Amino acid sequence: MDASGRRNAKWAYDILEDEADNLWIASYMGGIFVVNRNTLLETKGPIIASKNFSKANGLLEDFANQIVDNGRGKMLALFYNKGISSIDRGTGKISELKDKEKSFHPSAYSLLKNIVNLK
Repeated sequence: MDASGRRNAKWAYDILEDEADNLWIASYMGGIFVVNRNTLLETKGPIIASKNFSKANGLLEDFANQIVDNGRGKMLALFYNKGISSIDRGTGKISELKDKEKSFHPSAYSLLKNIVNLK
């Protein structure tokens, strides 16, 4: 859950572990949570995420369907029928990925697949 206790990851669509043992959890209506794997395993009861990204701080929506590490310092979050948000792992800055015409790509899933294959 987040520090306020209002957002949680009880319904997760995707979980990805990074090289620092952090779990990036794409949730339904909670945004994206970042929780250290060891903290999760060692703590009994509710866990406060070290980070929570949501629509309020730049994500396209609060329901992320898939999350992928692009291998270049960014996590990419797919929002079906909306697009892709890019989260800079170092700064936490969120931006929207767009196509060459700087518009939403109608097939965000295909775009995400192509980006990941470019690693």
